[in-house]
Order: sequence, then structure tokens, then C-alpha cells
Amino acid sequence: MLARRDVGEPPDVRSRLVRAMVQEIAERGYPGVSVTLVSLRAGVPGEVFSEHFPTLAHCLCAAIDVVAGRAAVTLSEALARTRGAPWPEVLRRALATLLLLADSDPVWARACLVDSLAAGPPVSGRRAQLLRALSSRASALMPVSDRDPMQRPTCDRAIDRAVREITKHLETTSPGYLIDLLAPLTALLAAPFMAAGELDREVARSLRLAQVLRSTSAPIEGCGWLPPSLRAARIVPVAAVLPAAVRYRHAHRARMCLLFLAARPGSSNREIAAAAGVAYDSQISLMMSGLLADGLLSKRALGPGKRNEWRLTERGKRVVRAITGVACSFDPNRA
Repeated sequence: MLARRDVGEPPDVRSRLVRAMVQEIAERGYPGVSVTLVSLRAGVPGEVFSEHFPTLAHCLCAAIDVVAGRAAVTLSEALARTRGAPWPEVLRRALATLLLLADSDPVWARACLVDSLAAGPPVSGRRAQLLRALSSRASALMPVSDRDPMQRPTCDRAIDRAVREITKHLETTSPGYLIDLLAPLTALLAAPFMAAGELDREVARSLRLAQVLRSTSAPIEGCGWLPPSLRAARIVPVAAVLPAAVRYRHAHRARMCLLFLAARPGSSNREIAAAAGVAYDSQISLMMSGLLADGLLSKRALGPGKRNEWRLTERGKRVVRAITGVACSFDPNRA
């Protein structure tokens, strides 16, 4: 049972903790996260975390609940705008809505579908609950006939495989757009109910829709059935903007260097090392050299035996904007 929040406590503390949890998972992986790190990132004392969540797993469960709630609301909005359409079109729009939602907040999608697998119970149970709810909605969109006893299990297997494909896509080191899965998922889910020629036409329609959604800058035009929040969304896969030096979760200190320099341009090696938690001069020198080689930093040497001044390049500034934008894009208060 979660502890009651104190009357005088700001109402957004729980949301801040959940958001901080997802951000820490994105940078370190679930095994590398601690209550201390989450609390520091949320800007609250460690004991406040315990007042809201008994364990880190319960905090991740809350993140899954946020995503589940937002997915349910967004999907309902899209389906309400699709009443009367043939079932293949309804299915396509439902899939596109969910994939586009995940693309607009890939860090949250990965935390709930991939990183949650490492958390054990109760997170695995909450993840399964989310997937059952989405699978039930998907199944209701397809023309399953009770007269054919094989259609229901075939449909369920297709949905399970679709979930595995999405999870596999999120597991990759450099994921692209999830919306690119729209055509293959349409083929997978519609195949039990269509002849080959008809299926080919539906897959082609899904491919064209994915190309529109992928290439159109926000706001998206010509898709009036999309909920307003998705029409205004920008989908930018992490791999498209982040170089390898700061993309992977073990590179959180490199990201900290960039964020520190965004706030304190002209800082020295020693100041950056202290901010990033790097203990040895050789380590910080190697890290800064790598960021310099990637074109993220510029260095100004003040002379022999004197400090170096480090600043972000224009590319480094774009990467900082990408890091902060991806990490903070999903606001729990929207759900």
C-alpha cells in the first residue's frame, strides 16, 4: 500500500519521481537505477520517494500505468473519429495511433516494454496487464467469427507476435521509427481474414500511410482521424540525432558532460570531471577527446600548464536539445 501524501506536499512530486525513474532507466538501465539517483533527479529527499513508492519496481509500475492510460485515451480518440470505416481501415488507424504514440515518446515505450522485463514482479505482472488490455482492443477490431474455432487462437497468436516484433524493435541498439512497422504488422494481423490480393492492397495502403506519418513535419496534415496530440507530435528516433558517444545507456557520464557545459560553458577539465563524477584525470581526458572527435565540443587552450576551456559546438547544442527533449517528452500529467 502506498503511503498517503502529506497535505502540504506539492501535488506533482509523484509525477516528478515517475518521470525521473524513466529518465534514469533510459541512461543506466533498470539494474543501474537506485532510489538515491531517482530522488536526486526529481529534486526531492530520499525519504519522500519511500512515502510514494515502497520500491523502485512500484515506481516503474506507476510509469506503466501512465503509458497505459495515455494509450487507452489516445486510441479511444482515434477510434471515435473512425466510426463507420471498414475494419481493415480501423485496424490500420489503430495500429498507426499506437505506433506513432510510441514514436513520440520512445524512452517511455522502451521503459515499459523492454526495461520492465528486467524488473521482475510486480512489474512483469503490470506489463502483462498492459499488453492484455491492448491485445483485447486489437482483437475487437478484427472480424473474428465464432463459427470458426481456429480464428480466435490464430488471431491471438498474431497479436502476440506483433507485440514481440514491437518489443524486438525497441530492444535494438539503434531503433528507427516504430511507424515503419505499420505495413508488416498490418500483414501479420489481417492475413487470417483476407485473400492474398486483398491483403497486398491493404499492406500497400499501410505503407503509404507510414510514409506520410514518417515524413511529415508536425503538425501532421491530411490525417484528421489522428488525435490532436499526435497531429502535433514530432517523431525523432534517438539514433537519428545522437552520436554513439552519448547514445548508449552506459554513456551517461558523457551526457552529463554535455549537459553541464550547456549550463557552464568555458568550464575546465576539473570542473567537468567533478560534475560528471569522474575521479581520474586520464578518464576525463579520454572522454573529452572522444566528444571533441565527434564534433560535439570545442577546446580553447589558455597556454602551457594552464586550464582548457570547453564549449559546446552547434552540433553539441543540437545533441543536448535532443537528449533533454527525448528524456522529458512524455509528461505524466497529460495522461
